[in-house]
Amino acid sequence: AAGSAPQGRAGREAGFQLPLLVAVVVEDEGGSLQVFSRGPPGMVLSRCSSLWDGDSIRPLEEEERRQLLGCNASMAGNRCLECFAFSYSPVPEELKWLFS
Repeated sequence: AAGSAPQGRAGREAGFQLPLLVAVVVEDEGGSLQVFSRGPPGMVLSRCSSLWDGDSIRPLEEEERRQLLGCNASMAGNRCLECFAFSYSPVPEELKWLFS
């Protein structure tokens, strides 16, 4: 419908709208806040500057970003699969008050 928010393929077929981006703020044992999010790869990757490669967190190279987005496009187009990206970020101390 005109004016409605975009929705994923699965949501259209099932007749309901899926959220584009979902985030949760979690407090760890030390009192630090962490934001975990899930959403469309293009939306999440556009805000990421680093990645976890299975061993450590390191800078995300532009070529890697293009490869990930290409893989997502291939899976969505050729196999009709809806993919999600996950992200994490610590909440800076000066913004912690927003979640109290």
